[in-house]
Amino acid sequence: MHLMNFADTNLDVRGSLSVVEFDRIPFTPQRFFWIFGTPMHTSRAGHGHTMCEQFLLVQVGTVKIQVTNSENEVRFFTLSSGDGYHLTTYNWLELLEFSSDAVLGVFASLPYDRDEYIDSLEDMITLANSLKN
Repeated sequence: MHLMNFADTNLDVRGSLSVVEFDRIPFTPQRFFWIFGTPMHTSRAGHGHTMCEQFLLVQVGTVKIQVTNSENEVRFFTLSSGDGYHLTTYNWLELLEFSSDAVLGVFASLPYDRDEYIDSLEDMITLANSLKN
């Protein structure tokens, strides 16, 4: 897991142009989705993955995230336009706060598969630790 300023943005009198080179994503994306229009004080995500990695990219605005790893260590980040975050497997993600104009894009390493979601933080920690033994 790591945070980085990801998009190169050029600004001139015509407006802004942001560019993402796919070779900077730590996996080959198989899916892309975006989240926008999220009401204030609404959280999203609240799950982990057994096989799918994700790369979060804030396209506009700000998004506050909380990541809990398999050791139950919690980290908070506020991502702004152009910031990216690589979320590996067996990490719990909470999307906590979205600015009113926020657009969050998510690159996923796998196509959608509901069976590889983990819906309980406790189950995620147990599963991750069982893999270590």
